[in-house]
Amino acid sequence: NLKGLCENVLEKILSMYPGATITSGFRRPGDVGESSPTSQHYNGEAADIVITGFNRQQHYEAIQAIQKVVPYDKLILEYYGTTTVWIHVSFVYNAPRKQNFTMRDHQRVSDFGTFTLIT
Repeated sequence: NLKGLCENVLEKILSMYPGATITSGFRRPGDVGESSPTSQHYNGEAADIVITGFNRQQHYEAIQAIQKVVPYDKLILEYYGTTTVWIHVSFVYNAPRKQNFTMRDHQRVSDFGTFTLIT
């Protein structure tokens, strides 16, 4: 799963945004306190990315560009607190759902198929 995620998604994102940092990839249950019990990170299917030097507006613009070029299962613009933002992306080989939306403080705040800029 990690190989597929890297080859099909992360390498493309890193070529688009060389300042991107993968802040979380594979992890075990309990590694992050507020993780979903069904997190795709546990299967090596997901990664979280921060683009160094980008503010919330720039992450919002980046995720819209990313959704046009990578074969994702889920693509989420995630906000936490007043300053933190990251992009969650997952990849599966079979039957990707192509879900994209925005989360704030671990709650979905946009309809499926849309991203919301929170400044």
